[in-house]
Amino acid sequence: MGRSIHRAGVAQLCQDEADKATIVRLLAQADLGIADVSIEDAPLPELSRKAVELIGAQLPHGTSRPETAATHRVIRLLHRVGARLAPFEAEQESSGTLAYLALLGPLVNLLKNGGVLLVDELDTSLHPLMALQIMRLFSDPASNPHSAQLVFNTHDTNLLRSGEIRRDQIWFTEKDSTGTSHLYPLTDFKPRRQENLENGYLQGRYGAIPFIHPDYLTGNAGGNGEKS
Repeated sequence: MGRSIHRAGVAQLCQDEADKATIVRLLAQADLGIADVSIEDAPLPELSRKAVELIGAQLPHGTSRPETAATHRVIRLLHRVGARLAPFEAEQESSGTLAYLALLGPLVNLLKNGGVLLVDELDTSLHPLMALQIMRLFSDPASNPHSAQLVFNTHDTNLLRSGEIRRDQIWFTEKDSTGTSHLYPLTDFKPRRQENLENGYLQGRYGAIPFIHPDYLTGNAGGNGEKS
């Protein structure tokens, strides 16, 4: 799932009071200062309207044209400011808040109905503790009664020592000399139960780590040993 996912999924879920309550609770737990959400009808952006009209114009003659709605549903996050709630536009939110919000639609839907959620770079723009909380939602039977699965890639090595991921759930990818990527499990290395997986990975024990020569960082890639 890419982070460009539209927030319409969250707006749709918020029409159900139980789903909305779950989304508000998850937003509040993230300590983002958000106390509630509101769903409103807003004019459809002119660019979106023109795009729909352009697609319709390219359809073969006799094909039914897609209807262009005058409005669309938008979600606004209500931040607590003193004793009042202030609605924020998407442009006023941080990239981390928007990344978290983009995950909540499919996340809540899957926890409710089951299925598999694929996320590219789970930790992008998210605090490590927020990524950890998302993992816990899937590992806890109370919040995941239908055994929904979360599959993601990440560069956040902190998650390796979180204790929330079993050893048989961790896989690595590494490129060979031809540029081909290989996928292999941590269990190939038979790590000890008390082994520090983060340290082991950073030390290159499991592979899948870049080896960057320091001379390339200092501009001495020629190997003449001279300092500029």
